[in-house]
Amino acid sequence: MTALALAPAPEPDCRRCHAPREEYFAWVRATFADAPASIKSRRYFYNRFLKHWPDLEDWLAEPLLVRLDLHGRLAHEPGKRIGPSHEAGPYLAYLSLVHGIRLDADYVLSRNFDSLFVPKVAAGLGLDLDLLDSLSARMLQLGYAPVSGRSVLTWTFTRLLLMRGDPDLRAIRLDDLTALAEEIKRYCARPEAGFVRASHVSNARRRMPMDQLAEIYQKACLTRLHGVHVLLFNIGQVPEPPFHGLKTAELWRTELTPPETPPALAAPVTRWLSGRLQTSDRAESVRHSRDAFRYFLRWLAQAHPDIDAMTQLERRHVEGFMAHLHEHTNARTGRPLTARSRYTYLSPLLQFFRETSQWGWNDVPGRPLLGRSDMPKLPSTLPRFIPRAELDRLMEAVEELQDPHQRAALLLLRWSGARRGEIARLTLDCLDAYPDGYPRLRIPVGKTYTERMVPLHPQAADALRELIDAAKAANAAARHDAWAQRPVRYVFMRRGKPMGRHFLYEDALEIACRKAGLVDGDGHPTVTPHRFRHTVRKFHRDSCRSMALV
Repeated sequence: MTALALAPAPEPDCRRCHAPREEYFAWVRATFADAPASIKSRRYFYNRFLKHWPDLEDWLAEPLLVRLDLHGRLAHEPGKRIGPSHEAGPYLAYLSLVHGIRLDADYVLSRNFDSLFVPKVAAGLGLDLDLLDSLSARMLQLGYAPVSGRSVLTWTFTRLLLMRGDPDLRAIRLDDLTALAEEIKRYCARPEAGFVRASHVSNARRRMPMDQLAEIYQKACLTRLHGVHVLLFNIGQVPEPPFHGLKTAELWRTELTPPETPPALAAPVTRWLSGRLQTSDRAESVRHSRDAFRYFLRWLAQAHPDIDAMTQLERRHVEGFMAHLHEHTNARTGRPLTARSRYTYLSPLLQFFRETSQWGWNDVPGRPLLGRSDMPKLPSTLPRFIPRAELDRLMEAVEELQDPHQRAALLLLRWSGARRGEIARLTLDCLDAYPDGYPRLRIPVGKTYTERMVPLHPQAADALRELIDAAKAANAAARHDAWAQRPVRYVFMRRGKPMGRHFLYEDALEIACRKAGLVDGDGHPTVTPHRFRHTVRKFHRDSCRSMALV
């Protein structure tokens, strides 16, 4: 197999020069005064690097594989990398942090800089190790393991500082994190990325496909970067809360219609959905409407590609969409769409056509194209509470759950009757007691826009109290709550981030239901989180509690 073709390096943004020999040698002598061999080797590497590239701009313009001394190497070839460029890495780090020369992302993502945070080296480069130690302690407090938490910091900070050409850890902002995330994705899409990674990994992984090596590396890099974002948010250095993948907002809000939708079709839909986001409509409800419109617009592009404006829509087009929903098969289940699913797709269209015609918009049909009689008739079912025998078996399995957050979440579902989202958003001050000492839970504002106080069984109160103590010890930063319209500190936090509902409920119920034998013929749990609400309601009703509480 031949070596990979060489891709040119990115164009430099300004003229950059070498450090004077006397200055660098003096720094080496001062830094490695107790290690004569290190002084000798670093002088040699410096002289050899300058002999090959007297002009630093020439080295910066070289293809990436040349700057890594991999240009003559075969794919999957074992052995340590050596060469004038690779062994000058410590000198190039000195240039970046002392002379402010920014190294390109491709280079810093392609090699290791293990010695950067060694105490005697860090001091000479202007790095604040006391600050790094305090950040590592904060990572430990948030719930990261000691070794992995510090490695997340050192790997990410090294790349950020070398790309910035600035040793100040306190100067890192969200723009730096976002820029590095984009560079990671771009770098891992390069054809050389897998080849470079093969020179880093162990012999057992070196034979893996190169695109797979690049994919693994990208995931690891973005995970480390996200961890640093979580840390910087929790210490107040970056005010923007971390989203998965370093997005600055929920992605669906920025993509209300499919990108290929003609402007005259997309504009009124975007305007209508954006208006709903500014009202009291729940964001989740607007998202469902957005998903319905995206499905309709994609169907329209396939069935009627000649339509490029909303004003061209007629009743026959909507009738075709309704017929499509009747005939369509769910790719996941292999079954026709349920009446509930068809209702979910048609209801936003009905509301859109009705409201925009009433408001007199001139870029819409101007008349309702759907009526109430077009909506699927939904069956009215009775609440499905959990029978007592099944409930007892299930709660025994819940008590054996290993994760305290999952166990507490299901106990709160069992005894409070709160919704999943309300339990996930419980705050540190949610638990107190009645005058007689019986525990009382304050359920935050949610779907009904009402805060509530309910009695809580001591079993659930004890589990919740443990989580509150742990959350106070972690001291995660407050986050803005869209329902409460203020910053709050949540109970269900892990590593400085709110915990996902799927982990708290679906994953936990799957474990408990399997252990209790409450699964259907396909192996799926027969108990859903919402059934606990019906069970609590039945308990209070049978106990002759007040209807206000029920």
